[in-house]
Amino acid sequence: MRLKVIFESQSDTSYIPLDYRPTLISMLKSALMNTTYYNELFQKKTLKSYTWAVYFGKEFKITNNSLQTSKNITFYFSTSDEQLIMVLFNGLLDLKKQTYKLSFPQVNFSIKTIIPFPPEMYNKSSIYFKTMSPVILTNPLVSKDEKNFYVTPQEEFATFQYILNLQTRKKLELLGLGNIYKDILFENINTKDTLIRHYGGFIKGFTGFFKITSSPQIITFLYETGMGVKTGSGFGYLDKVGEE
Repeated sequence: MRLKVIFESQSDTSYIPLDYRPTLISMLKSALMNTTYYNELFQKKTLKSYTWAVYFGKEFKITNNSLQTSKNITFYFSTSDEQLIMVLFNGLLDLKKQTYKLSFPQVNFSIKTIIPFPPEMYNKSSIYFKTMSPVILTNPLVSKDEKNFYVTPQEEFATFQYILNLQTRKKLELLGLGNIYKDILFENINTKDTLIRHYGGFIKGFTGFFKITSSPQIITFLYETGMGVKTGSGFGYLDKVGEE
């Protein structure tokens, strides 16, 4: 299931730090503060079965090491956990009543609208996707200090394909869903590597368009919970653009 939250500022043009994700994570924590999900998701080292992304508007551009946006920005959230989406929706409604501010150094945003979407189940084995937030894949077989720790389809494709399946299978098993695993075939259509500022450092990922071929269950899982690692930090959010 998915929902979106439209945030509004008082200015027609807003400037947001490139390292903006920690502020959105704080917002999620505030929305879930008085629920059992808070302890489960943020007090323990728990795998996140959700993903999120931010749309900064058509006028978005990078200037002076900041993201220049329009008056409104849109936060998208997706999960396979129906209970979580309902609890989050109610928590966001409470934040709106409390006139919660999404606060960045140069601008504050208020919650304008919260819109839930019904779940979408896929019955096709091949779906075309685009990224709404960069996909991060890490190779658990090498050290974090190694050059090839981050894996993208622009580099050694066979390694990328292997790590994509390895990390997806690991995620399924940790969520108790290992029995539904099927091989994933990734067809690169138009992707590019990107460096992302995150908690004061940089991580490597990729964005763009691609085709995923697998079982409908696996495709739905990737769509709902995100592709790759660090999905709970705002990475790996996919949007469908077509099917076969």
